[in-house]
Amino acid sequence: MTAALRPFNKTDYYGLAGVQSEHPELADLDGCTLVLDGMTVQLIDRNSCLSRDFKTETEARAAAYGLVAAFNSGGKVGELATALGMVEILSGNSEEDSEDDEDVDDDEEDAPDAEDIADALTRAIEESDDDRLPEARVATFRERGVLTNNTGLVISVRGVEFQLTIVRSR
Repeated sequence: MTAALRPFNKTDYYGLAGVQSEHPELADLDGCTLVLDGMTVQLIDRNSCLSRDFKTETEARAAAYGLVAAFNSGGKVGELATALGMVEILSGNSEEDSEDDEDVDDDEEDAPDAEDIADALTRAIEESDDDRLPEARVATFRERGVLTNNTGLVISVRGVEFQLTIVRSR
């Protein structure tokens, strides 16, 4: 099925409170809703909402239509969430990201990152012989298309699913 942005209808307004522009649009992307609301683009699923504000409606519209085109070309929803972040960087909305990191000490450079922790936890769970984790299946947020910029795991055990977010605290 090919996704396309379309105008909101009356039912959409009930389901998506807080829409502010006069002519919002939305698209259904594999269980996720893309909303174009003036200068804001949102990706919403049952668990999360990723939102980006743009400087102009033209930039927001270009990002939304670009995401729909990427989805129609076979892109996964999780990758589209990452692409939305890239659109913000390319539009110049996050200039503070380019600050110098000269104050990083040597211990921090050798410290594991969130991906390393996720890999170690995945191996530990999959290799565990704990009776409480029979046939546990582990996938990353990216593999499962979870809409977040955080690193994390989706762990399935006996038909029950858990999400483990891995965020560096300091």
